[in-house]
Amino acid sequence: MRKAILLAVLLLSASAPLRAGEATIELLQGGAKILSLKTLSSGPAAQGAELFAGDTLVTQPGATAHVRFASGALILVKENASFKVSGLGKKVTVSFDKGEFLIGLVKKLEKDENFEVRTPAAVAGVRGTLFWGLSDEKLTSTFACFESELAISAQGQTQILKPGDKVQIAFGEKPGKVEPANVPLAYLDTFAASGNVEAMKDLARKGATPVKKPFWKK
Repeated sequence: MRKAILLAVLLLSASAPLRAGEATIELLQGGAKILSLKTLSSGPAAQGAELFAGDTLVTQPGATAHVRFASGALILVKENASFKVSGLGKKVTVSFDKGEFLIGLVKKLEKDENFEVRTPAAVAGVRGTLFWGLSDEKLTSTFACFESELAISAQGQTQILKPGDKVQIAFGEKPGKVEPANVPLAYLDTFAASGNVEAMKDLARKGATPVKKPFWKK
């Protein structure tokens, strides 16, 4: 019965036909699993594995994963995170059910490219930027911008984050007011997996802000 339910969910969640892998698990430290639309099954994730449209990656306790997209976007996720890949080629959507993530685009998107991040509470429009996000157990989302700008939309309202800004969005509500994030660059090291995150730090240094308090708290 559980297997049948899983297969039904995977079929319903597909938003595009299958194609070459949309993304690759570049680094994986600890355990994770892939809910695969291609094979209609769930199995252990491995470094080098591809993610296709409709696939979901789930990281286990203590795990960290780095996922690189064909566009050059890089997603770093911590333990107990879950996100689904959808869209095609230049139009990609990453939907987080839960978890903490760091997302960077190493090159700016072209006019015909789109990279969107969704959580249960909000949608983040991404264009050539680096930002942190968290979707917690209460379905509340928090976003902090490191570089460039980030458009956060929920319930028909949009807030624009600039470097050093953060905003929190409760499920079913409009974005809260923009506040200082004060993100320490050293925090990026907590996303390291079998290496470092210097590429992300280089992006963050463009919009570095002074450190005063943890950026995910008020």
